[in-house]
Amino acid sequence: MTIIPRGLSEILKNRHFLKLWLSQVLSMTAGDMLTFLLAIRIYQLTNNNFIVSVYIALVGIPPVVFSVIAGAYADNHNRKRILAVSNLLRVGILFLFLAFHANPYILMALAFCIATVSQFFGPAESATIPNLVRRDQYYLANSMFMFTNYTAFLIGYSLAGPALFYLKDQTIFVVLLIMYIVAFGANYLLPSQSQHLLMKKEAGVYGNALKKIFHDIGEGFKILKNNKPVLFSIIQMAIVFSAERAVIALFPDLASKYFHFSVAELSYYLVLPVGIGAFAGAVLVNQIKKRFAKRKIINWSLIVDGIVLLAIPFYYFALNLGPVYLKIATCSLGFASGLVDVFIIVTAQTLIHESTADESRGRIFGNLMGVVNLVNVPVVLVVGFLASFYPVTTIIGIVGLIVTVFGLSCRFFYKRNLRLKASDP
Repeated sequence: MTIIPRGLSEILKNRHFLKLWLSQVLSMTAGDMLTFLLAIRIYQLTNNNFIVSVYIALVGIPPVVFSVIAGAYADNHNRKRILAVSNLLRVGILFLFLAFHANPYILMALAFCIATVSQFFGPAESATIPNLVRRDQYYLANSMFMFTNYTAFLIGYSLAGPALFYLKDQTIFVVLLIMYIVAFGANYLLPSQSQHLLMKKEAGVYGNALKKIFHDIGEGFKILKNNKPVLFSIIQMAIVFSAERAVIALFPDLASKYFHFSVAELSYYLVLPVGIGAFAGAVLVNQIKKRFAKRKIINWSLIVDGIVLLAIPFYYFALNLGPVYLKIATCSLGFASGLVDVFIIVTAQTLIHESTADESRGRIFGNLMGVVNLVNVPVVLVVGFLASFYPVTTIIGIVGLIVTVFGLSCRFFYKRNLRLKASDP
């Protein structure tokens, strides 16, 4: 008798799926570590909340500008090639980080370049998953990838603080460079991902690549317009990511000025519990979806996520009780946030997979990233600007209130305006 569930053991025997998964593990961990490392480093170099928010917003601009194009590009080119070249380009950019590690503004510019390249990787990766697994394995495959997203977050963000404390900047960048090189190798060994091109050719819609890309961008928006459940899922994910990014931009100031955590303690007592909660979420979501409708999982998870953020202003009670209670409170809320975030994203992404065709899936996920970051960029900038005048705890509490109200609104909106499919009873 094996302790590994049958579905998981089957998918782990899929060599091609494992190659894509390995690529995601390495590239996501490197990317998350780099993102948080730069946030801390830029704060250390500038001691300015708004500059850190500008950095977070800056890496959110490429998804707004390029993700829709990248999604259409993924629907018109071999997705394996897109994945491999994206990682190779990130290797090249990391060499420049080694040369300019002490200049915050050049670091921000290079982070923008990394984020731009990453936009072409994301839609191609998401659209490739259903080509490597059976339809009945979609939920498990998405859970594994979302588990990896948060494990990468866990490892990357947890190690960024201690790594910056104990190691030199150059050493960290070399480690990240090696991770991207191995990710490139995993992508290179994938089978060709051009089935969607054959479908287009047989349907007589495959022609001039550039013209077709812009045509497909328009078609992608038409698909969203005519598929309200998919559009609704994208909007929900946009709210979740925007709240996350806004709070992440305030982490260094929150930790140092309010909770008196060191850089390493920030990783241990806040980031690590979020990752552990995400791990628990990835394990539990497959069981929960058997008992509850997917929309119900998303809506209630949004409400809980908002309440967690809303609780942060009340940390002063824990501060008055002493540092031990503060750390317990921080770990508990971090765990809860990671747990429900996974419930939201895995379930929403599965709904999108089930509701879209292979030949249009790249566009849909490109549009997803575009909408997510179109909301994300102004939210992060506004939050960072307000944090220059008001307490960080108050700002985070307001973000939590907005997410809570949005989650409650989603319950009533969905019941009144959308119809559940048979697959989502």
